[in-house]
Amino acid sequence: MILKLELVESIKLYVERGIPTGGFLYAVLTNNMVEALFKADMENREALYDIVSYIYNNIPGDAWGSPTKVEMWMKKKQEERKLQPMKNYPDPDRDRKYNGKDFGR
Repeated sequence: MILKLELVESIKLYVERGIPTGGFLYAVLTNNMVEALFKADMENREALYDIVSYIYNNIPGDAWGSPTKVEMWMKKKQEERKLQPMKNYPDPDRDRKYNGKDFGR
């Protein structure tokens, strides 16, 4: 089964940047399958095995498996973001410079 694009994007944002997921995906990541089943829409309920397989095979083991692991992963990634601003997002100090000339001040 092909996973929904928004689900894969949510997993990617969680893994790379520590962005919190929605309730269904949080339940899956924390290994709470009963909650996941109750929070899932019909498509995700039918795809649950494939979603768990995707997580198992594609994201680091310390990023899923329990609420503690998930919370620690998000905290770690959020700290990394503070230390390394993203290059693709607007940065007023960087964006006002062009060919070494400062056009902002």
